[in-house]
Amino acid sequence: MCSKLKVFCAGNNNLSGTLPEDMYNITTLEQISLPLNSLYGVLRDGILNLTNLAIHDLHFNQFSGVLPLHFGKLSKLKLLLLHFNNLKGSLPPSLMNCTRLIQLNVGVNHFEGDLSMYNFSKLGRLRKLDLLKNQFTGTFPTSLYSCKSLKAIRPTANDIEEQIQPEILSLKSLSYLSLSFNRLTNITGAIKIPMHCNSLIFLSLGSSFEEEEVPADLGMADFDGFQNLRFLDLRNNEVTGQIPIWLSKLKKLEVLNPNSNKFTRANSKSAWDSS
Repeated sequence: MCSKLKVFCAGNNNLSGTLPEDMYNITTLEQISLPLNSLYGVLRDGILNLTNLAIHDLHFNQFSGVLPLHFGKLSKLKLLLLHFNNLKGSLPPSLMNCTRLIQLNVGVNHFEGDLSMYNFSKLGRLRKLDLLKNQFTGTFPTSLYSCKSLKAIRPTANDIEEQIQPEILSLKSLSYLSLSFNRLTNITGAIKIPMHCNSLIFLSLGSSFEEEEVPADLGMADFDGFQNLRFLDLRNNEVTGQIPIWLSKLKKLEVLNPNSNKFTRANSKSAWDSS
């Protein structure tokens, strides 16, 4: 293959088979983008030879197996996009040494392991973290709150047990947060804390709580939370209580999904009628 090749893009074709072994000898490669094909096989240790690699995009293929243990050797990596494959095992801890990472997407695979064991604090440039539909367990890693550039977090559909912590307010750019289909507690805190994330546009808490009561009043006299929220998902929680009065104050809200809960009608209509 071309010994001086820097960019290899062949996404959205009909490619099949495994990655060619010769590719791992092209140490000049900075980008491999082969999404939306039918490629399969395991990601071999040979990938670690590509120390100049900044973009590794293999999403929507059929790759399987585990990631190389020393993946962190790819220290120049900025985008790692492996979503919609059949990868399994734990994320290698060395991945946290890829300090230039901007986007990490391993959604819809079979990854597992205790998320709280990972130290994300070195990933100061990380903007998007997508762990959708894997088998991660444990609690939400507090080290993630050190990633001040984060704009989107989606650990949806895993087996995470957690309460939202006040430290999330340090993520000033956070606009997308989806914690649905996990095992969360304290829905009051899950609403009261992120309501002060001023950049938050999308909040999904569906199918994560069981028979808790949603706070009906969050200080209506001077309520100024969720200033930019446009999407709020509370579905399938079986939560109880009155339909929250504070919802009437969300002036930018476009989508509200409270389906499959046990809400009752608010006693006072005036809060809604006057909004």
